[in-house]
Amino acid sequence: MTDVLAEAVETTGHVVAIERIGEYQVLTLRAPEVARRTIPGQFAMIEAGCLLRRPFSIFRAVGDAISVAFDVIGDGTRWLAERSLGDELAISGPLGTGFSLDPEGPTVAVSGRLGPRASSAPTKPFACSIR
Repeated sequence: MTDVLAEAVETTGHVVAIERIGEYQVLTLRAPEVARRTIPGQFAMIEAGCLLRRPFSIFRAVGDAISVAFDVIGDGTRWLAERSLGDELAISGPLGTGFSLDPEGPTVAVSGRLGPRASSAPTKPFACSIR
């Protein structure tokens, strides 16, 4: 595995979908500059209705959109869950050191949860990239 650092951008994204998957809300934002640069294992800082943005693992980056999955546990995530289609949110990303695979050898992706609020969101884009 190789560590890779993408070039982050400061932009806005428009809400294009809000769905429920199990116990999580999944918010999809049209943010082409962020989506184009995202690699597995990265996150974005997203406006959450207060002074500070919140960090969210990028659950999916397809075409010109990114999706983040979260559980509603406080004021910021409640505010995000209440957004409507077309709403505009400030985004910084992608951030963090992502990862890519070395081209040789077998690949195994293992994911799980520890504790009631743990997430394995970075594993989904990784698994999709190795198909």
